Formats: sequence, structure tokens, C-alpha cells
Amino acid sequence: VDQGIRTHGSYNYRSILMAAEAKPQRVPLVALVRDNRFACPHHRQAMLQGGKLCSTCDFGCIADAPRSVREVVAYRMRVNQQIRTEAIQQATRVVVTSSYLRDQLSALVDPNVIRVVPNAVAMTGSPTTPEEIAELRRGAGAQAEDFVWLTAGRLTEAKNHLGLLDAFGAVAGDRSTARLWIAGIGELETDLR
Repeated sequence: VDQGIRTHGSYNYRSILMAAEAKPQRVPLVALVRDNRFACPHHRQAMLQGGKLCSTCDFGCIADAPRSVREVVAYRMRVNQQIRTEAIQQATRVVVTSSYLRDQLSALVDPNVIRVVPNAVAMTGSPTTPEEIAELRRGAGAQAEDFVWLTAGRLTEAKNHLGLLDAFGAVAGDRSTARLWIAGIGELETDLR
């Protein structure tokens, strides 16, 4: 797309809503979707309910609210989801960061307009030679034979670091050379230490 509207940002679903409303006819709209806000009526980033992924909405995320509040909130959630669906359907191309998101959005938009482009990290200035990588590992306390997994991001329930700890423990098993490094800040920082 040489000219058009491209949406992205921390609140990219809002950008998509605004761009779909403002876009003139025949101007391409490329929407970048990096989370579950278009699939979840509550527009939660991770669609977690009680630490577990909810794949079908039963409005359990508002189950503890009084009945009258639940009814109003559920109605608003449905209306807001309809608005988001109509906006994403205006996109000429939808770029998602995982096949999981592609599968979710295929229920909302023509699957032929969806492309998966995984999140990438620019590696300019990063170590590239085996010697530079070995030096970086040593400086961080890892030996050459260690298996190291690094995750960096916000430390929130949505990122499910506690699930990662459990999964890594199962995968690493008795390997004393397995290392899981978690980097970031957020409300779960203390719990993860």
C-alpha cells in the first residue's frame, strides 16, 4: 500500500476505530492487531478470566456484579464489540502478530485480508558473533552450555508469567542448566521475584 491509513500504537484498537470512521472512500486502511480486544466483548487484551483464557464469552468477567449492573454492562459490551467489528471490517488489510489472532479475527473479517507478521525486535548494535554472544551470556551469569529463555514485557496478569513459570519448570525438568529470565516492570513484579 503506497498511500493509505495505517493504524498502530499502544491503543491500536482505538486507532482503528478512529481511522475507519475518518477514512475517505477508496483509501486503504491497514489495521495492526496485537491483542484480543477485537475478539473479546470486554476488550481485554488477554481474554483472561481468573487466570484462564476464556474463548467463548459468557460474561463471566462481570459475574460478581449485581444483576442490574451485569445487564447494563453486558449490553454495552455487545454494542462496543459491534462497533469494533464494523471498524475492523473497513480495513483493506489486517496485520496480526500471531496465528492465534489470525484465527480469532477470521470470524470477524475476510480471512484473505489477514496477514501474520510476528512482533520483531531490531537487532542493530546487538551482539552477532559467537564470541560477542558468549561474552554477553557470561556477563549475565550464564555459561555457554546453559539453556536460557528470556521474556521481556509488562509484568501483568495478561502476560501470564506465572503460567510461563509452570510451563518452564515442566520443560526444564531436571536440567540444572536451564535458566528463565524475566525482565520488566508492572504490578506482578513483587510476586515474580
